[in-house]
Order: sequence, then structure tokens, then C-alpha cells
Amino acid sequence: MESLALPHPLEVFKFTEHTTSWTSSLDQPDHLMPPPRVLFLCTQNNARSQMAEALLHHLSNGTIEAYSAGSSPATRIHPFTLRTMEAVGINMHEHYPKHFNRYYGQHFDAIVTLCNRGSEISPTFPDDPKRIRWSIPDPAEATGSDKEQYAVFKQVGLQLTIRLRLFMTVLNRKYQQTT
Repeated sequence: MESLALPHPLEVFKFTEHTTSWTSSLDQPDHLMPPPRVLFLCTQNNARSQMAEALLHHLSNGTIEAYSAGSSPATRIHPFTLRTMEAVGINMHEHYPKHFNRYYGQHFDAIVTLCNRGSEISPTFPDDPKRIRWSIPDPAEATGSDKEQYAVFKQVGLQLTIRLRLFMTVLNRKYQQTT
């Protein structure tokens, strides 16, 4: 089976000044809007949500605050998650799985659930943030040789990159409408 290569995120999403501008129409330092905040949730917080957090931070050049957590965090990030992100120039060695309780009481503009098992995770947060559900299979459950398992991680990375690219466009439109 031929595996798809995960393109570098910047090859998939070309940035423009317009795309990454989160300042108000007044363009004065006193009127800067706070950056959008996004929380990615999945069960173990060792693959999908970690990749989504790292990719969104990278794709937005840090202009979007991205976080991730899980309902039952693993003890470590899956090695193929780290390898997949390293292949596109993202170092995640300081990342670690976290429980979503860590973020209770914080404001988020959107909460993206990445589980493929219905509404497995549904914590409540203030301000009733936009909830988005992306049903993405857990690559940590992939079977086969290391090469086959790694190919699944790369495929999930590609799916996330494509979805995040569209998500950033939608988020940017939302922010332009509020300025």
C-alpha cells in the first residue's frame, strides 16, 4: 500500500498578512483584539488533539492560542505523533498529555472535539464557546507494522492540516465581522 506523504504545513496553507491579522480595524495598539483561543479535545490527548494544537499554532504563526486536553490522558505522547510533527518541522518534545479539568473556567472561542465515538467528551466552559466535532479515527489504535502505523499518523496529520486550514479561514471571518 502506497502511503501519502504529509506535506509541510506551510505548503498546504500559504499565509498572507490578511489571513493572520487579528487586530481591530482601528489598527491602534490600544485596540488590539485578544487572540482567538481554541481547545482541542480527545480521549487520551496523545495523538489527534496534540497534533491539532501544534499544527494550528504553527499554521497561524502563533496568532491563535491553541490548547489540547483529554478526558483520560495517556502518560506520554505517542512516539509516532512526535515523529509525524518532526517530519514537518514542529518540535513537540515539551508537550505532554493533559486533563481538560486544567482548563475549566477559561474562555475559549471554539472547542473542537476530535473523537470518533459520538459525544464522548463534553465538558462545559464559560461563555458557551462554539463547539465543533471532527470525527477522526485515533491513529494510536492503528495496527500493523511500524511503517503501516506511521502512515496512519501521517494521514491524520494531513486531515488535520486540511481541516485547520479551513477552520482558520472561518475563524478569521468571524474576527473580521466583530471589528
